Amino acid sequence: MPASGQDHQREAGEAHVKPEKDTTLAGPGTVRVVAGAEGCQEAVEAGAVALMVDALRASATITALTSAGAGTIFVATHVEQARRVKEQIGDVLLIGEREGFPPEGFDAGNSPEEVLGLGVEGRQIAFTSTTGAARLGQLRGAHAVLVGGPVNATAVVEAAARLASAAGHPVYALAAGLTGRPGGTEEDWLGAALLAQGLAGRGYDWVNRAEHLGEHWPAELTPEGVREGFFAGAHGQSLVEKGLSNDITACSRIDWLPVVAQVVGYREIDDGPPVAELKPLDD
Repeated sequence: MPASGQDHQREAGEAHVKPEKDTTLAGPGTVRVVAGAEGCQEAVEAGAVALMVDALRASATITALTSAGAGTIFVATHVEQARRVKEQIGDVLLIGEREGFPPEGFDAGNSPEEVLGLGVEGRQIAFTSTTGAARLGQLRGAHAVLVGGPVNATAVVEAAARLASAAGHPVYALAAGLTGRPGGTEEDWLGAALLAQGLAGRGYDWVNRAEHLGEHWPAELTPEGVREGFFAGAHGQSLVEKGLSNDITACSRIDWLPVVAQVVGYREIDDGPPVAELKPLDD
């Protein structure tokens, strides 16, 4: 578990009975934290307002592109799909990563600070990442899909509450995790829990808060705890080893990008997974 949660570990020998997983679909006025492809399916089945949290780094990069005035952001599961978007549309910037770095021929990597200096205003973007891009495709069928994380926590919480209350739907905060692994990563759990905590502060019932308390999130998330957790996790340590510590700092910083990207449709590229089309909320 992240270093920030060490104070919440139980003393040796103290009995701990972990609550059984509640698989009941959440109802109006509730928020549930879920993870991975299974969580996407749950959110779709519940007709939820889904908040996709790929905290290191896709959520922050997509939000930074939105903040910088990018046009439509096409989010592709596969690198070749992103290249096909560029072939089909023409004037498109290729942005994304594999193994932490931009694929050959891409204009920029999956880095919020890098894309803010790229001059993307009015430009269309084809984006791909290791996991978050796939999750957006897997959320097709949810009532609404927003991209969130610490960087836009308050903005995405307010948007989710507005959308969910207007239509009587639950909110599902999705820890994206890693492709090929069933659960979320440490920072994705923390990011999703941060959003659930924000909704709970607005009167939402966080229905599975106790399920992973002390395991994936502490009793209360603070800016310092979020930052420490992002650096302490295995994914964060991998990015540190690759010289990408500045991105961890940027991705864990709360509320510095107060905008929200929303999925407005999907595009079919050959026989691959659906490519999500994102625009600023209320655009």
